[in-house]
Amino acid sequence: MSKYGFVPGAEQFPKMVVVNTSYICNAKCIHCTHTIDPSSRKVIGKDYFIGCQIFKKLADECGKFGALIRITGTGEPLLHPNLPELIKYAKGVGCKVSMITNGSLLNGEVADFLLDCKIDGIEFSIDATSKEVYEKVRKGLDFDVLIKNIKYVRARRDALKTKTNLIASFVEEDMNRHEKEGAEKFWVPKYVDKMQFRVWLRYGKLPDMEGRRSLMGDREPCPYPFERINMDSQGSFHLCAFDIDHETYYGNILEQSLESIWMGGELERIRKLLLERKFAEIPICYKCTDWGCRSWTTNFWKMQEDCKKVLDVYS
Repeated sequence: MSKYGFVPGAEQFPKMVVVNTSYICNAKCIHCTHTIDPSSRKVIGKDYFIGCQIFKKLADECGKFGALIRITGTGEPLLHPNLPELIKYAKGVGCKVSMITNGSLLNGEVADFLLDCKIDGIEFSIDATSKEVYEKVRKGLDFDVLIKNIKYVRARRDALKTKTNLIASFVEEDMNRHEKEGAEKFWVPKYVDKMQFRVWLRYGKLPDMEGRRSLMGDREPCPYPFERINMDSQGSFHLCAFDIDHETYYGNILEQSLESIWMGGELERIRKLLLERKFAEIPICYKCTDWGCRSWTTNFWKMQEDCKKVLDVYS
């Protein structure tokens, strides 16, 4: 049997839907593609946030399969005025929900609400262990506020004995590289359950990092079309996060079911070409600069399993 193919649970419906909920941000992080090139933040539609009707339609479909909605954006998700209520709705219809946030807006009131909803995971983008480096990398944010908010979330999570996993994410770059070695000891287990180190993704917009190509090895089929799909704020589906210009299009949730899109002919064609390693015949894959950062083993699902083991120890 080939080691490539649908991940368990994604044979009929994506195991994860990555949802762009916000097109605005309260920070100007120095490694963010949209800070470096503001024209790359393309607002889809007339609003800066996903519409509630679109999100609920997605949640209704995902809930039937127990799929995960991973909340992110080209900005900070918690700027969306209705996001906590939308998360509550999604959990109520059977979805798993995980959120990526810079943590600046996750105050006590919001944290209490999300933990009461039993949100499955919160990933904090931190990228530092000191106030000096943090505020240089994540311009516009306050390290003291971040620490206060994470401490509160952790204390409340533990008091409630919920299974919400907490992850700290560290994107390595020149500015913070000297803090990488001590990052895990700083953040784990005092503040979060696990530490996630990330490569600085280029999205085809930035020069490649020196030496990164040499570390990539032989190219494998990308796992993403076998486990997840991306949805923009207007309900349209795109192949992956690399496609920040929305060059791919597989349908809209207001017009057809995600199940039919996932099992549709075009995505099946893409998967077949990937398995045959015909990357040049898939335009978005052909120009992908980040393929070496995708793994079939060291990935989101592995991190979730590791967090579950930690939480089992707590309980």
